[in-house]
Amino acid sequence: MRHVQRYLVLLMTISLLCGAVVGCGQSDATPTAPSDSGDSQEPSQDDPTGTGGIVPGGTVTILSMVPEVGPISPLTLIQANDASWVTLGLVFESLVVTGARAEFLPRLAREWSVSDDETEWTFHLHQNVKWHDGHPFTSADVKFTYETFYHPEYQGNERHQMPDLRGEEEYRNSLAAIDQRVKDEELGAHEAAELKRAAYQEWLESEPIAAPDDYTIVFRLAVPAANFISSMCFSIAPEHILSGVTGDDLLEHAFNKNPVGTGAFRLERYASDQVHVVRNDAYWGKVPHLERITIKTVPDEAAVRQALESGAGDVAYVALEEYEA
Repeated sequence: MRHVQRYLVLLMTISLLCGAVVGCGQSDATPTAPSDSGDSQEPSQDDPTGTGGIVPGGTVTILSMVPEVGPISPLTLIQANDASWVTLGLVFESLVVTGARAEFLPRLAREWSVSDDETEWTFHLHQNVKWHDGHPFTSADVKFTYETFYHPEYQGNERHQMPDLRGEEEYRNSLAAIDQRVKDEELGAHEAAELKRAAYQEWLESEPIAAPDDYTIVFRLAVPAANFISSMCFSIAPEHILSGVTGDDLLEHAFNKNPVGTGAFRLERYASDQVHVVRNDAYWGKVPHLERITIKTVPDEAAVRQALESGAGDVAYVALEEYEA
């Protein structure tokens, strides 16, 4: 969770600087329908535009001390660095976000409920959300994202931050038994991989994660888990682009450098040393005032200082360990 905390802190800093990042990693209000001004204030004599005195537009450049920008995808977090984490939080969204008081608030999910035995969580999704390529966001995207975390070839660690789903113990036991047969030289690597995929599909057929309609998603837990809601803060990936992509193919997919999200900013340009995102004027929630954000890599602290002093950067991220007493 260390990386999650890092990029949330940075996004909060951007918000304070420009009052513009809406619908990203953290929120203190549920998104509302977009408006032409990006705000809901009424025009007045002192504020004829109804924007609270904020002039739409402008850019912010964030400096990150990493060698290059990492992949930008909710499904390649194992390879992410600070620059890609920040971009991820601008381009993608999760079902739930944390508020200023560390409470959980709706984002892509508009509301949710829990069964009496606290093992079944049902989330109802917003129906006016679109991916940046215009494709509708539905429960299929949520189901795909979370099921991918459990695929036997998935290399991330998101699964370990989630409570056990219904039937998962039996599924994991099946995978362990296959591994043991490989160790005992009863199976080859190819045959073992096929058996693991079959065990995965069999488990999914029991619907530990179900999508009864396009805007409802249900998670069925093995036992009640008070921390389950925190696992709903993972960013959602587009099923219509990444369906069927697993293992090493996820890490090498072109999507990692050309991400398509639902967030308030969309990718404009990706390069190894910098990423440019621009305001998503078709955003389903409150459209940001800020027009563009650049995340730029810098080699060291001296380069950070020089960029800030020259005006080439507005915000710098430096890990706390760089300033140990």
